[in-house]
Amino acid sequence: MASKLTGTVALVTGASSGIGEATARQLAEHGAAVALVARRRERLDTLAAQIEEAGGTALVVEADITDRAQAETAVEQTVERFGRLDTLVNNAGLMLLGPVVGADAEEWERMIAVNVQGLLYTTRAALPHLLKAAEDGTRRVADIVNVSSIAGRVAWNGYGVYNLTKFGVNGFTESLRQEVTQRHVRVGVLEPGGVNTELDSHNRPEIHGEMIQPFLDTTEILAPEDIADAVTYMVTRPRHASIAELWIMPHRPSLTVKTAVESSVKRLGTDHIDLYYQHRVDPNTPIEETVGALAELVAEGKVRHIGLSEAGPETIRRAHAVHPVAALQTEYSLWTRDVEADILPLLRELGIGFVPYSPLGHGLLTGQIRTVDDFTDDDWRKTNPRFTGENFRRNLAIVDEVRAIGAEIGATPAQTALAWLLTRGDDIAPIPGTRRVARVEENTAADAVDLSAAQLDRLNNLTPAAGERHDEANMAGIDH
Repeated sequence: MASKLTGTVALVTGASSGIGEATARQLAEHGAAVALVARRRERLDTLAAQIEEAGGTALVVEADITDRAQAETAVEQTVERFGRLDTLVNNAGLMLLGPVVGADAEEWERMIAVNVQGLLYTTRAALPHLLKAAEDGTRRVADIVNVSSIAGRVAWNGYGVYNLTKFGVNGFTESLRQEVTQRHVRVGVLEPGGVNTELDSHNRPEIHGEMIQPFLDTTEILAPEDIADAVTYMVTRPRHASIAELWIMPHRPSLTVKTAVESSVKRLGTDHIDLYYQHRVDPNTPIEETVGALAELVAEGKVRHIGLSEAGPETIRRAHAVHPVAALQTEYSLWTRDVEADILPLLRELGIGFVPYSPLGHGLLTGQIRTVDDFTDDDWRKTNPRFTGENFRRNLAIVDEVRAIGAEIGATPAQTALAWLLTRGDDIAPIPGTRRVARVEENTAADAVDLSAAQLDRLNNLTPAAGERHDEANMAGIDH
C-alpha cells in the first residue's frame, strides 16, 4: 500500500458517507493514516475496518465539529494517536433544500453551524499541527482542502441557504491561503458542481441537470469517488506545486483545462495562448485525455501549441501520438544532464523543441552563492539535496571550474554556463529566471560568448553534480 502519502496523516470530516468516505478510502490507499471524523460512529467503525483489512491505518473519532470542544478533541486525538497531522479535508456539510427567502431561523443556524462554523473550528485546531508538519514533516508540506459542493456554483433558488454558506467557505479559504502559503501549507477549495450524495434528499439527476446545464455546459453528475480523485490529486502533488484556489468539476481534463485556459486569457487580456504547458504530468490521468483536451483548445484557436514539462520518454511518445507536442520543458544545465541519455534523442526524432529550465542550477552556477547561509529561512533550496552538507561543498568545485573558464574569455560564470548550453543544439531555448534587469542583460549576452573546443571539452567533462536534483517528494512528481 506504500505510495506518495506513506508516513503522512490525514483528517477527514464527514467521513461516514459520500464524498468524505470516498476521500478517506483513497487517501488510505495512497498510504496515509486516516482519522475518520463524523457524528455516526457505526458507519465509521465499518469504514475503519475495511481500510485496515486492505492494509491501511484508520482512527475513528466520533465528533460533532459544530461544537468547538469536540472539533478540538478530534484533532487532539488524531495527533495523540499518530504524532502528527499533514492533511486536513473539511468535507462535513449539510444541505437544506429551499430558497434564502422563506428559510426559518433554525435552518439558517444549523446550515451555518455545519457548513461554516464546523470548518472554522476544525481548521483552527488543526492549523498549528499542519504548520509544524510543513516545517519538519516527511513531505515538508501540508494541505488543507475545503470541499465546497456548491450546486452549479450559483445561488439556484432551491439551494439558496446552502449556497450562501458555501460561498462563505470560499472567502475563508482565500484569506487563509494568502496567510499560510509561504509557510508551505497549501490551501484549496474544491467546487464539484453537481454531485449525487445522500445529502440531496431528491437524489434525482434530472434536477441537478437542469440546474447545472446553463452554467457549466454539462449535465454530467459526479459521484463521490470523482471528488475523492480530485482531493487525492491535490494533496499528492509535488511539494512546490501550489493548489489552485478554485476547482470546478474535477478530474475531467476537458473541463478543468478549458476553465484554466479561459481564465488565463482573460487575465492576460488576449484571445489565445501561444504555448500552453502541462506543468507536471498527472499520474492519475492518462496523458491521452489531457492532450486530447488541449487539442480541442488548439482546434478552437485558444491555444496555438502544446507543451509538456518533466515528462518521461513513454509519456512524450503517447502525447505526441494524440497531437503534436511543440516543446518539452525540463531541467538541463552543466550540473543536470540526465536528458542527454534518452530525452534529447527522442525530442529530435519527433521534432519537439527543448526548453531547459534552471539552466543556472537554481542559481549556483552564477557563482554568487558560496554558503547556504545566503538563503532565507523559507528558501526551498535549503532542503534540496544538492545544496546540503557534503554535496554542496562538492558542487562548489563545479562552479569554480566554470568561473575559471569564464575568466579566460572575460565572461561571468552565468554567461559561461549558458554559452555551453547554447552549443548543445539549435533546438534548445534555455529560460534562466531572474528578478533584475541587469541579470537579464548579463544572461542574454551569453549568446555572444565563444567557447573554444578545449574549453567545451573541459565543461563537458565536469564532475557530475552530487545529490539528487530534487528532494524525494518532488522527484516523485517528474519523469512520468
